[in-house]
Amino acid sequence: MRTLGRWLKWGLLGLVGIFIAWQLWLLGWVLYWNWVNPGTTRFMEIRLSELREKNPEAKLKKSGCLMSAFPSISSAPS
Repeated sequence: MRTLGRWLKWGLLGLVGIFIAWQLWLLGWVLYWNWVNPGTTRFMEIRLSELREKNPEAKLKKSGCLMSAFPSISSAPS
């Protein structure tokens, strides 16, 4: 019975460790994309092609802060 308890303990500890490693991996990606600008995404390219059907001179304009577009919920200066 002791061996079973030990296996369960190490198995549960291993699952918790895998979960924590996964969460740290996701946090790493969030931090990475916070500082690295991906350029254009596929969604941006799709929207640009839709805009260019109406206006061939259309260009995408990036803003520095997404939250500045929502002044009622943002503390960012306008």
